[in-house]
Amino acid sequence: MCRQNGKKAMRADPETGDPKEIYQYSYQHASGVCYLYVNNTEKETLDEEIEFKLQGLEIEGKPDQTSLEFKVGPG
Repeated sequence: MCRQNGKKAMRADPETGDPKEIYQYSYQHASGVCYLYVNNTEKETLDEEIEFKLQGLEIEGKPDQTSLEFKVGPG
């Protein structure tokens, strides 16, 4: 559902700003927001941190945090 109905955004290299074949799909629904990352590269790994401004919400399984760090390797 996230891939079909979500907004697609290409991720850029943090040092050069060049676009990569790594995509973030975001889909807002009645219970929250979903993110899906798709890495179409052969060698690149996305290392990203997302900071959320939360009011009346929490990150599932991490109620005291406002950010998430993750890596997405080649698919």
